[in-house]
Amino acid sequence: MVAATGIGSGLDIEGLVTQLVAAERGPTETRLVQREARLTSQLSAFGTLQGALSSLQTSVDTLADTSTFNQRSASSSNTDAIGVSANADAAAGSFSVSVDRLAQSQSLASGSFASLTDVVGEGELTLRFGTADVTAADPGPESFDSFSVNADRASATITIDSSNNTLQGVRDAINAADAGVSAAIVNDGEGFRLLLSSTETGAASSIEIQVSDSGDGNNTDTDGLSRLAFNTEANNLSQTVAAQDASFSINGLALTSASNNADNVIDGVSLTLQATTDAPATVTVSDNEAAVRTAIEGFVSAFNSFANVASNLTAYDAETDRAGALQGDFATRSIITQVRSALTGSSNGFDGPFSTLAELGITTQANGNLAIDQGRFGAALRRSEERRVGKECRSRWS
Repeated sequence: MVAATGIGSGLDIEGLVTQLVAAERGPTETRLVQREARLTSQLSAFGTLQGALSSLQTSVDTLADTSTFNQRSASSSNTDAIGVSANADAAAGSFSVSVDRLAQSQSLASGSFASLTDVVGEGELTLRFGTADVTAADPGPESFDSFSVNADRASATITIDSSNNTLQGVRDAINAADAGVSAAIVNDGEGFRLLLSSTETGAASSIEIQVSDSGDGNNTDTDGLSRLAFNTEANNLSQTVAAQDASFSINGLALTSASNNADNVIDGVSLTLQATTDAPATVTVSDNEAAVRTAIEGFVSAFNSFANVASNLTAYDAETDRAGALQGDFATRSIITQVRSALTGSSNGFDGPFSTLAELGITTQANGNLAIDQGRFGAALRRSEERRVGKECRSRWS
């Protein structure tokens, strides 16, 4: 027992045993640590590869989206007078557009009041909308001659009582009703006037105001609430701006619009009338080549990024005797092979004028990356409608 424990022998038996065990365990631990490091490196590498593939897939999804290739570009030779936009339904073409008159909303002004707190009167105001024939003060005399109700716009009745019978209170009550008329108070230097405006443009959005005056019972005189009457029986307000439709022409065809936003007068085209024109402006609708170029360039950039990442992860540097984290990995080689095969192969069953990316001007370089021959690509776009190019790309990648 003494010899076994080393007592009296002068030997550190326990230390020797510990060292022998450590020496036996060392290579195994080293192999496990190395394997752990290798697997960690490969896991990180797969994450990097997955990120590159995800970016490539996003660019492919853009190519697979028909809207990318159905976009239209629209321009106006006179952007100050005519704004234009187009959607996928628009046909390419050029149009001569003239604007003779802009649509506008009607405005009415009351007589003058000494202060914001002057009492206007009490009763009910009934607002209706339609087409009015109003003779303006110039050439005059001012008169409300006729009114035809617009059945598409609802009328509104507003109660004016002791809680809101002042000039300021009437203004707030009209605005709170949200009935299609906005009210404001203007100081014209001689007093305060109530200014009423239709919230919609167009001749059919003129305002008629019927009054039920609970003060003196007279609904047409210029006392009490009836001083706001504006109808064929009493025009106690002044028309400062007449309601009118926009008047314009396209290729000589005369047109009108209740709004200055003329949508689908030309199929798929929206015109914004902003000013009258002295001479016709040219509105041009064409295929949006810039959108297609952006989508294709995004795809090429994403593929090249993927190719560079894949190359770095699978490369072997003979000078440093170092291999990429995925060098020799079967799954990685399979992914790279499938992606490149999709690039170099012909599209099956496609009835368009192009069957390979090379015919579109997208070619593979010596280093495996893609490049766009802008000349050939532009010629391909001119030869075939953009939607045909989109169909080719979708056939290959979707």
